[in-house]
Amino acid sequence: MLKHFFPKRNAECVSQLRRAGSIILGTTNLNEFASGITGINPHYGSSINPWNKDHISGGSSGGSCVSVSCGMVPFSLGTDTGGSIRVPSAYCGVVGIKPTYDLISRDGIINLAPSLDNIGCITRSAWDAALVLKNLIQKDRLYHYPKISNSGEDIFEEIGINIENWWLAFPLIIFSMTPISKS
Repeated sequence: MLKHFFPKRNAECVSQLRRAGSIILGTTNLNEFASGITGINPHYGSSINPWNKDHISGGSSGGSCVSVSCGMVPFSLGTDTGGSIRVPSAYCGVVGIKPTYDLISRDGIINLAPSLDNIGCITRSAWDAALVLKNLIQKDRLYHYPKISNSGEDIFEEIGINIENWWLAFPLIIFSMTPISKS
């Protein structure tokens, strides 16, 4: 049905990451219409758990979690309505965050259940998740959340961490293991 569909614009969260300097590599596999918990897609193939090819990756953001777990990307985005980030993150051994409702703009995504949907990130560590979320959080939405300052200050500064001169680096060879094949 949507095989040849290409969106006319990026979702706001993607635009925010681009403005922050992220390089967008592409999209990953998921359950059809982001509706499912297995990572099985009958049209484009299924996401394979990177740690055991006989296990599912989980879904619906299974492809995102697999790509982070394998070291193909440092982070990925996903949507979560009923576990679509959290379940595959647990299956693939990565960090998956479903943030507080409406903290990250859903503008430009297709909602499955608007009152439950959230955009979140998948990373290899909680520290990396904080870096990604720092660039996704809508500062104008912070007034809804009294535990989070609405001063517009850097979230790391608020918790007493100075990352001004830090660099995020990734080795060229992440794993020395042989890639998993379907055979």
